[in-house]
Amino acid sequence: MANRMKEAGTQEDFERWNKGLPAKRKQKVAKPQPEAPKIKDVLLFKDIDLEEIKIMLDGRRKTQKNADGVMFIGFNVSYQKKDGSSVTGWMPEGDYIELKRILFIDGNVNIDVLE
Repeated sequence: MANRMKEAGTQEDFERWNKGLPAKRKQKVAKPQPEAPKIKDVLLFKDIDLEEIKIMLDGRRKTQKNADGVMFIGFNVSYQKKDGSSVTGWMPEGDYIELKRILFIDGNVNIDVLE
């Protein structure tokens, strides 16, 4: 069975092939990074003081969509500080995993309620 081309080549590529040269590479179109969704209470790992966390109250998966419909994976997180106040917000998945890992290794905070 003969080799079949996936798509037709250009005249320039054919001339290069006749001369024994490889075909020109097609330029890839750079896709822009999607814009993050607009969320009021975003918690980032770098902004959290781990010494202040007394109890993790909740950690449930919640995806958010931006204006273009791109889904961002994250978690609704709430915790209680040692002074009695509570903090609630949405945390991106990478930050959440890092927070959960640090709290697990430290062992001072109960993380049984987290997903």
